[in-house]
Amino acid sequence: MGQTFSGVRAPALFKPRHIVPRACVLDDKPHIRTFISDMLDELGFVTETAPQAIDIRALLQATNPSVIVVSISSAPGSRASQVLMQLAAEGYRGNVMLFGGRASEALVSAQSLGEKLKLAMLSPLCTPFRDADMASNLSVFLPIRPPLAAPIDVAEALENDWLELWYQPKIDPQRLELRGAEALIRMRHPDLGVVPPAYFIPPSGDPQLSDLSEFVVQRAAADWMDFAAAGTPIEIAINPPLALLRDARFVDWLRHALPKHPHFPGLVVEIDSAEVVGDPVQAGRIAKRLVGHNIRVAITDAATACASLASLPAMPFAELKIDWTLIHGCSDALKRAVCMPLVELADRWGASAVAVGIEGTADLEAVRDMGFDLVQGFLFAGPMEARKFARTMLVRREAAG
Repeated sequence: MGQTFSGVRAPALFKPRHIVPRACVLDDKPHIRTFISDMLDELGFVTETAPQAIDIRALLQATNPSVIVVSISSAPGSRASQVLMQLAAEGYRGNVMLFGGRASEALVSAQSLGEKLKLAMLSPLCTPFRDADMASNLSVFLPIRPPLAAPIDVAEALENDWLELWYQPKIDPQRLELRGAEALIRMRHPDLGVVPPAYFIPPSGDPQLSDLSEFVVQRAAADWMDFAAAGTPIEIAINPPLALLRDARFVDWLRHALPKHPHFPGLVVEIDSAEVVGDPVQAGRIAKRLVGHNIRVAITDAATACASLASLPAMPFAELKIDWTLIHGCSDALKRAVCMPLVELADRWGASAVAVGIEGTADLEAVRDMGFDLVQGFLFAGPMEARKFARTMLVRREAAG
């Protein structure tokens, strides 16, 4: 997580080498420091922040950052040039990335100064910028992922508090309002940085799946309370294994773990369409039982089982999620011909049709025309940490009203 630099540690004779890249963000505005720090955190950096007036020598001795991110202000008296000269004077051997206005003469001048001072200058980050722009600039620092053959032990991750939930918004495509979020598990490993679930989720049948699922439920419930306190009690979806939802003891534990709050809208649990069509009778029974506990079931990857789902009788499911393979480029007549029956099936079941993987405005317009109820995708936002998600919700709420 991002930290605030607040002191000087004793200088080491040999500076430590970091497997996880470290960064320091220098800006005089706390909200800018937080914004950039969040983006770096999501890329796997260990970040610290400080105003530009920080003691540069003490900063380097204490943190030895791989990258120092320096903001450029067009206002008179900007300290960016002083920071660059101090870094050169201290013999800083890491990299420097400037960020500022795209047409800013101050940014061009500072970049030129850094190069003349023989600092290792990365390409500047010109505002406004996307997450992908920062990732591209810093790609050489991003942590190498472990091989799938050597998964990270879940028990170790739980014991050391390496796991966290990230949230991807669900948006009403007509009104462009936030309607909910899907919770996605991530691991922040001390050496490997942010690790996606493919590298640590145990296989089906592994007893650690239960421990992992309990963590997800408890963290999602705690995060929901934080979101509600911020004024946005949205609906959260999680992805537990179907085997656990068959277990009456787990379901009983689950319903007691949900927030006891008058505005809690319920929980959504997502299960794969292959599991539904594999045993539709049992899947229907599970969905009916869960509804009585304020838990609704969504079917994911519905496009892969379109024909089988369409042959089923009315089922008590809350959502049908159509994945990226169909949604990307869905203005195409062939993809539209596959999507429309799923939208109609959702309507017959009284479920919401959800388009996953919206990346462009053409796809957004197409799903609007087809009558999708909710959308997810990088056009709006990718998965993000809970604290960044909370701020995003606040910004959306303020913009709406």
